[in-house]
Amino acid sequence: MLAKTEKVQFEFNFDKLTPAQLRIFGEISVNEDLGHNNRVLGILKGYGLIYSYEEWIGYPAYKVTRWEIPLHVHIVWCEWCAKNFDDEGNRKKKCTS
Repeated sequence: MLAKTEKVQFEFNFDKLTPAQLRIFGEISVNEDLGHNNRVLGILKGYGLIYSYEEWIGYPAYKVTRWEIPLHVHIVWCEWCAKNFDDEGNRKKKCTS
């Protein structure tokens, strides 16, 4: 258990994700977590960016796998998005100098 003064430090360079990985991660970040490529989900899970859980839905009930982002990862993601996207959601140009 963490003492109240301890902080969890998490850093991840989202630039290393492929466009498909970024798209799926972004969709999961806004609760669109169903129907994604299992290979990409496995990669994101391997990076520790997402986790899965099972949920029963519908009638008759059937089990689906849902995906979520841990809060500390979501905070880092939001900071990265603020630095890399404008207010309309367009990717900012990278400086090469």
